[in-house]
Amino acid sequence: MLGQDSTSRKGDTLTERFVHLYESVGRRDLIEIAILSAFIYGVLRFIGATRGTSMVRGLGIVVVGFILLVQVIIASFDLTELSKTLDYLLTAVLCSLIVIFQPELRRGLLMLGRYRMFRLRYLERTDLERYRSLVSELGLRH
Repeated sequence: MLGQDSTSRKGDTLTERFVHLYESVGRRDLIEIAILSAFIYGVLRFIGATRGTSMVRGLGIVVVGFILLVQVIIASFDLTELSKTLDYLLTAVLCSLIVIFQPELRRGLLMLGRYRMFRLRYLERTDLERYRSLVSELGLRH
C-alpha cells in the first residue's frame, strides 16, 4: 500500500497538488507567513534608504525568482541530493552577499543608529531639575 500511495502521488496533476497544499495550510503556517512578510517588508523599507537600492532590489528579484524556480523543479522530481547542494549554495551566496555589500550594509547600520526610535535618550541635568520641581509642586497640591 505504501508503494501505491507514493506512485499515485507522483501521478497527481498540478491542480490536485495545489488543492492538497491549500487544504494542508494551517493557522501556524499563516502566522509564519505573516511574520516572514513583515520581516521582508521591513528589510525592503530599510534597503530603500541606502544608495544601492535599485541594484539590491534587481539582484534580489532575479535571485529569488531563480531559487523559487529551482525549488519547484527539485520538489517536482524529488531530487534530495540537489536540494542539499542548493542549501549549501545558498549559504555560500548569503556569505558572499554580505562581503560584497559590506559598504552599503555599514552605511545602512549607521543610518539605523540615527533613527530616534533606536537612540537612547540620556537625561540632562536640566531635565532632572525640571522633573524634580514638577514632582515637588504636585506633591504640595495634594
